[in-house]
Amino acid sequence: MIPHKTKHGAAALARLKAYEDVPPPYDKIKRMELENKRKERDQLAYERKKQLNKLRVKA
Repeated sequence: MIPHKTKHGAAALARLKAYEDVPPPYDKIKRMELENKRKERDQLAYERKKQLNKLRVKA
């Protein structure tokens, strides 16, 4: 929540910019795809958890 009734809150709201799509200065920049990195990281976490569960069952 922004304290919109105070002077600094009103100034913050005045500086706030919201866009529905990519704004004009950034729409020409190449975008990075992070889905594969996230999938790799999640897969590693899953493998570690699976290994720990195997050890717990074995003990």
